[in-house]
Amino acid sequence: MPEKYHDVIKELTHFFFKIFIPAFIGISVKVAIQIKREQMNFSRVVISFIVGIGCAYFIFPFVEGKWTPLIVGVVAMSGEKIAEFIIYKWDVDNFLKNLISNLFTKK
Repeated sequence: MPEKYHDVIKELTHFFFKIFIPAFIGISVKVAIQIKREQMNFSRVVISFIVGIGCAYFIFPFVEGKWTPLIVGVVAMSGEKIAEFIIYKWDVDNFLKNLISNLFTKK
């Protein structure tokens, strides 16, 4: 296998095991607790996962050591909580839904 493909595979496995899994677990726990307390629709759950994993991806280069998965998970949950405030405050999920619906209906 060429060397450039080896580097891509290495980076993808690095992302999956060190960023995606801890962030996914943290966001899953937070969303599960939130669903028990209140009603959430599918778009808010998807936005929560995207924002949480994005925050974890952003913070990962700044964190080194054996506590990296814990810190990545906590940052993912914290970033998602901040985004949740913005999503509820400005009703972002309805805005995105209307935007996508208007893009597909205008042909």
